[in-house]
Amino acid sequence: MGLETTPEVIAATVDAVGVSEQQAREAAAAVAAPTLILHGEKDAISSVDVSRDLASITGGDLIVLPQTGHEPQCRHPRTVNRILGAFLAGAWDAPSHLTWSGARGEPPGSRRG
Repeated sequence: MGLETTPEVIAATVDAVGVSEQQAREAAAAVAAPTLILHGEKDAISSVDVSRDLASITGGDLIVLPQTGHEPQCRHPRTVNRILGAFLAGAWDAPSHLTWSGARGEPPGSRRG
């Protein structure tokens, strides 16, 4: 996926048929597995508040990647892969340049379901 998105693509995404916010919240609340949410601090398409809400609903962990826009996995794949690898391995030692907030005040990846 490219790093740039045209206004036409964004408009088509906003107008797309999808689930309601209530349906999305109910689905998120049903997640029982450890959850990690990654969000770019400079994301101009989706507010970090949405990811904060998702972390709160799921009891998951949120990582906000500084100076990063939408789709951090495309912009910084090595960083994202390291974060995912540590989360999946259950060994989390957060790099000091990343900010995080666990819904339960725990470091990301420390909770096991």
